[in-house]
Amino acid sequence: MTTNDYAEINGARLWYEAAGEGDAVILLHAGIADSGMWDEAFAALAEHFRVIRYDRRGYGRSLMPVGDYAHRDDLAGLLDHLGIASAHLIGCSDGGRVALEFTLTHPGRVRSLVLSGTGIRGYEFSDVVATYAQQNDDAFAAGEIALATELDMRMWVIGPKRRAETLDPAFLEKARAMAADVYKTPPTLGDERPLSPPAINRLWQIKAPALVLVGAYDVPDFINISGMIAFALDNATKELIPDAGHLLPMERPQVFIERALTFLKAN
Repeated sequence: MTTNDYAEINGARLWYEAAGEGDAVILLHAGIADSGMWDEAFAALAEHFRVIRYDRRGYGRSLMPVGDYAHRDDLAGLLDHLGIASAHLIGCSDGGRVALEFTLTHPGRVRSLVLSGTGIRGYEFSDVVATYAQQNDDAFAAGEIALATELDMRMWVIGPKRRAETLDPAFLEKARAMAADVYKTPPTLGDERPLSPPAINRLWQIKAPALVLVGAYDVPDFINISGMIAFALDNATKELIPDAGHLLPMERPQVFIERALTFLKAN
């Protein structure tokens, strides 16, 4: 049975959906998406586990209240609300960053990690990513949401080494709709409290088993980050997935599901 509801967590009203039975698995979406990116993985994983996906504050059906916050604290609050002592965490992009920071803050509550194209605070990004970020900020400041969305699509969905016409139109349409929806939330409502010291300097402290996945057509910075994470973690396996970009769980859902299921069942 699938249920969905809102939870009042740290002053925010977070929408979540749960399905299945067994060990808990939490799905953490990318920064240019919402929980809808997990549609196929959510249904498949729920055949084997108790799976929860949710919209982080400021995304999808979860509003962004005024004030400082930390996504890692919201995740802890949601687990408490659902009566979950520990869980497997699956994160894509910024969702993976949140998973790492939560693990460092609450190591006893994480059974394992599946990280896909994961971000991390403190990494010195290339000029390519820095230029994109500046252009994206400028477009948003000018109210050019369509341009900001297309910049996101070019960098994070299509990727710097591919052409849009080579990709599934349905995948592109869904990704574009989610990326555009992110801009409905003003970014000035609150700032996320950084983890201190940052995760990049503490990865060696993470003892939970981890599967690190990254698409071969992801942004090169994130291929580098995935390698760094896999090397630094105490118990990690890394795999480069051919014919996939940054949003691997959406673009190649069956490949992602197969890798995740095999890993989760072993841990």
